[in-house]
Amino acid sequence: MASIEEIRAQLFNYIQAVDRIDYELGYSVFAEDSLLDYGSYYYDIFPNMTGRQFIDSCLGDHLNGCKWTHHMYSAMRIDVNVDNGTAGSSTYGHINQIFSPDGKAQATAVKDANPNPGDVLAHQRVRYNDLWERRDGKWVIVKRTVSYDIPYNETIEAKAGVNAENSYRGDEYKKDPSYEAFAYGA
Repeated sequence: MASIEEIRAQLFNYIQAVDRIDYELGYSVFAEDSLLDYGSYYYDIFPNMTGRQFIDSCLGDHLNGCKWTHHMYSAMRIDVNVDNGTAGSSTYGHINQIFSPDGKAQATAVKDANPNPGDVLAHQRVRYNDLWERRDGKWVIVKRTVSYDIPYNETIEAKAGVNAENSYRGDEYKKDPSYEAFAYGA
């Protein structure tokens, strides 16, 4: 059970890293020699991408083309072989992201980060299929294959009631209250 909880924590670290733009936390989820297959979306960029390359690309996209990003996990299965230090997991993910209609970055300017009519809300329903190894006392992903189940986009019709000036956004990740909570519980 301890290994399952450690892997669950690593899966949460991935979400925290991509939503809070935390490069170091993102790197810590993947083995240095990891191999990722995110399908056609990233295949043209990185046909044999590593976890670190993906984190660099993904977080760069979140800073430079995405107003908001929010990842959630739901159903999860984790099977662990403690004898040989390997595990496999399949985790359902639900991702929402907001982009301006032209896809250009507005996330770095707080005054421009509010969702506006005409912005695109991208929904992705995915399954993260991960192979894990215990290395240096820690579980890390050595191979990730992402299955896209239901991707779709919609246009935001009305002004959202979000005030970006009073919120914690990804490009200001160390200001997010979760970091204080994690430090307090450490």
